[in-house]
Amino acid sequence: MQSFKQRYHEFARTRGWVISSRQEDIIEEVFKLHDHFHESDLRQRRRLSGVSRQILTEMLERLVESGLIRKIYFGRGRVYFEHIYGHLHHDHLICMNCGEIKEFRDEVIELRQSKLCAAQGYTMIKHSLHILGICPKCQKLLDKSGKVFPGEATSMAKDENIPLSTIQNGHRARVISLEGGLGLQRRLREMGIVPGTEIEVLSNQFAGPFLIRVRGSRLAIGHHITHKIMVQPLGRNKTIRAGGGRTENV
Repeated sequence: MQSFKQRYHEFARTRGWVISSRQEDIIEEVFKLHDHFHESDLRQRRRLSGVSRQILTEMLERLVESGLIRKIYFGRGRVYFEHIYGHLHHDHLICMNCGEIKEFRDEVIELRQSKLCAAQGYTMIKHSLHILGICPKCQKLLDKSGKVFPGEATSMAKDENIPLSTIQNGHRARVISLEGGLGLQRRLREMGIVPGTEIEVLSNQFAGPFLIRVRGSRLAIGHHITHKIMVQPLGRNKTIRAGGGRTENV
């Protein structure tokens, strides 16, 4: 099995990326962290003290695109990263009160998901399971204080804006805001992706382009770009559309 650095160098060559010494430092520091981490955790590393936030953010996006790490969105604006290269798939228990994250792997759940896909004739590409609840410690604190447990309607899912990357195939979402640099925002606006626009997700898979339909046009955009488009979920699209139409790449 290749080391994480070898894997990244190989992927970078396919993209024509030049790897600087600063980027090498970031890669090494990322893989010294063995738990879920936030971008701010990296900024606190002495070795990266002189690295600008822009360079750090861009490098994390490239590591996500290369399949070495992934972003995890846990609500309340919390965005974490974790290693996935060389790691078994696992799921998460998330405390809706304090934000604690616990990993777990259940072979019964994994087997059941595989059987479900096979029964429906699906080939599984990726899957994710997040169980939201209240951890034992917070249950005791909340019981003592007399506060009501924060449910989905009052906490994590109150019309929460999430990245387009989390919207499933066949579902729709409304664009709320665009993140990233001014150049990227301008390109997205030129393609009709502006706040208020409804997007239909046609294909959101681990491999290949992220396909969407915007105002009647099919667009293929990079997965790293979908993290920059914040949307409000609108649910599954019930209208069956005919195929065809032009596809543009972003």
